Amino acid sequence: MVFLDKEMEKIRIREGKKVINLLVLLMQIYKDSLRISDIEAAAVMLIKVMEEMVHNKIWQYRY
Repeated sequence: MVFLDKEMEKIRIREGKKVINLLVLLMQIYKDSLRISDIEAAAVMLIKVMEEMVHNKIWQYRY
């Protein structure tokens, strides 16, 4: 249902961008210790990996 509501989709995208920006800011603090050429892309990938791990853990315990 949430994915069918256009307004909720806009909010989800806007809030997702805020999370990505926060992670980019955090990663920029450690940029001298990281070997990453595109910090924003790395932040998106890190978020996707974390979401997948949480999703798998939730479903692992349900069934």
